Amino acid sequence: MRELRREAVLKPEYPRARVPAGSKPPLNLDRAGISHAL
Repeated sequence: MRELRREAVLKPEYPRARVPAGSKPPLNLDRAGISHAL
């Protein structure tokens, strides 16, 4: 899972802070595990 998180860090297009907790993140964010982090 560390690799998936690192992948999200490599994509500045979808920063964690800019993803609203109430909004549904894109599928690529979901795969990165960011939706789980929210």
